[in-house]
Amino acid sequence: SGAMTMGGYDERFHKSPLVYTKNNGQGGKGFYNVHIRKIYLRDGSAGESVLSTAEDPKKGKVLPLNVAENQLNNGRVIVDSGTTDTYLSRVVSAEYKKAFKALSGLDYNHNTIQLTDEQLHALPTLIIQLQGDVDQNKKLYPDPSKVAGLAHSLDGKNPYDVLIAISPSHYMEYDDKQEAYINRLYADERGGSVLGANAMMGHDVYFDQENMRIGWAESDCDYYNLVTNNGFMDTLVPEDLYDDKKKKSQESTKKTASDNNNNNGFNDKDENKIDVSLIEKTWNTKKVHPALAACDDIMCQGTLAGALVLFLIAGVVLGRRCGKKSKGYNGVNNEDPALEMRGLVLNDGYSDELVDEEESSNNYKDADAEVMS
Repeated sequence: SGAMTMGGYDERFHKSPLVYTKNNGQGGKGFYNVHIRKIYLRDGSAGESVLSTAEDPKKGKVLPLNVAENQLNNGRVIVDSGTTDTYLSRVVSAEYKKAFKALSGLDYNHNTIQLTDEQLHALPTLIIQLQGDVDQNKKLYPDPSKVAGLAHSLDGKNPYDVLIAISPSHYMEYDDKQEAYINRLYADERGGSVLGANAMMGHDVYFDQENMRIGWAESDCDYYNLVTNNGFMDTLVPEDLYDDKKKKSQESTKKTASDNNNNNGFNDKDENKIDVSLIEKTWNTKKVHPALAACDDIMCQGTLAGALVLFLIAGVVLGRRCGKKSKGYNGVNNEDPALEMRGLVLNDGYSDELVDEEESSNNYKDADAEVMS
């Protein structure tokens, strides 16, 4: 699961400061376009975050792909949450396969592969350097060397560029039926690149249309923690498990908050940040939301939902039985076409009684003679 915030962003989801890339607008209205400066592959021992967690400096090796910047941006590069996978331009294919093999010892392909958790996390992490919004990033973070997510450690010439990490747990998808993983990161796109939903995983991505920019912050998007730690109950969790799960989530949130507070470079004074103090005051006044007080477990809610469905079905049945039958344009029931035809005949002064063909012919002759006389 995840979370969506309307009207700004909520820093309580963030594990790292929010940093910005420019939306260059080359893809036309409705597209969020970015400019790729460089692409790297990093050894899996450095962890999933863009900030290396490798204790040994010799580990966490980073290999830049030797591909020219103009080739990386040949065709537009868009950020699209509506695209499930990530598709890179085929110009990076040869370099990507070479670096992947060097770091993992495996061939880069899209065949199914069985992996243990340890083997999965040992695969390389893809790091993409995007052109940053220099003015905004410099305003928020005067010292880029203290901010995770900025490119100071990899590119001293462009320290306010933005780095995003796409870890193997995001680009490798597990298939339950085959009990194996499938690589969902492709390097064969003919026209441009698409950073899809699996590139956005592990991030809170802020689409700032008004200012033509995109904000990026690493996040676990844990909506459960945010809700339960502010006095609400998760109605999908049985009551006997609720207290234990809430305790664990609170400990996790406190650790994340402590880590963020230790980051001296975090000077986030963005005007688009949502002021959550009013929300917290409201949440803290009641332990349980009023709407949930009457029915706070899944069995109760399931019963209510079932009763509502039965009520709707009964209403439809009664409506069909008690309602009047519709009539056609001539006032005759549409369900009986024979009666409808009879109505048309009688209403125009004719009779629908069967008449002998010879008698009918004589009637016509008498009528003609009468007209002529």
